[in-house]
Amino acid sequence: MFHANNSKRLTITAIAFVLIIIVGLITMHKPEHIYKLNPADLVESIMMKDGELTPGKAVYYAEESNPDFVFIDIRNQYEFIKGHIPNAINIPLTELLSKATLKQFDKYSEDSVTIVIYGNSQTDANAPWMILKQLAYPDVKILLGGFDYYSKDHAETGDTAGMPEYYVEIPKYDYAAIAAETSSGDVTGQDVKAEPVLPVRKKKKTVASGGC
Repeated sequence: MFHANNSKRLTITAIAFVLIIIVGLITMHKPEHIYKLNPADLVESIMMKDGELTPGKAVYYAEESNPDFVFIDIRNQYEFIKGHIPNAINIPLTELLSKATLKQFDKYSEDSVTIVIYGNSQTDANAPWMILKQLAYPDVKILLGGFDYYSKDHAETGDTAGMPEYYVEIPKYDYAAIAAETSSGDVTGQDVKAEPVLPVRKKKKTVASGGC
């Protein structure tokens, strides 16, 4: 009798466990965003530089209001109001992957419109650009140099021979020079010679003679 009841309990438990798994699989939500471009293809795209737009070309497309290009400003609305590329659309970074935004991006792709992502600097737009590339938007580019570089005099934003200016990163501090000064001891611009320090031996105190 005991074994029969125990067997029934195990059967009920197993059925309940299977039902829980089935309900979990049915109610489990699918990922909202699925990457369609594998890392190898993304790296190849970056190396081919087919997703880059130079500031000089950006100036031309923006001023001509080219319908084949749309500029997406991912900065916040306050920065956008202070200054932006002509005819750019402000979509803050926090809203870039919203359903409404991706639906609009799908429409751009259907119409063969190139999406150009930009922030204050190129670094600000690197990650959003790569995410959109991995989501398999074919015509998405990043503005080299960002808005900071674009907003300079238009004469300075043209393509230059060799390595363009917008690729050059200038460090805030010259750490090599600081390290050289520190190692040489020349921290004030003048040669400072350290005086040798000689050890001084303490004299032993003499014990007073006599006693009780």
